[in-house]
Amino acid sequence: MALRRGFKSEANWLARNVRDELGIASHLPLCPWRLAELLGFPVISISEFAESEPDAVIYLDRQEDNAISPPSRCSMAVPASSFTTMVIS
Repeated sequence: MALRRGFKSEANWLARNVRDELGIASHLPLCPWRLAELLGFPVISISEFAESEPDAVIYLDRQEDNAISPPSRCSMAVPASSFTTMVIS
């Protein structure tokens, strides 16, 4: 997959700035809860998400079954019509 020219540099610059704002070193992982708070995203659990979007959770569960080594915890930003929510499993 080809990325547009400058994408990697821009992504690295953004990652460094976000880590600086959170006060963590560039080699440390991002905490999804702190990142969501910084971005102003509400955080919901996967079980709460399942209540409103059961088909999406079934789809994500199938994708995890097909993964080579799925992470034990993950997060994703879910855009909605007027806001974005961070879903944590």
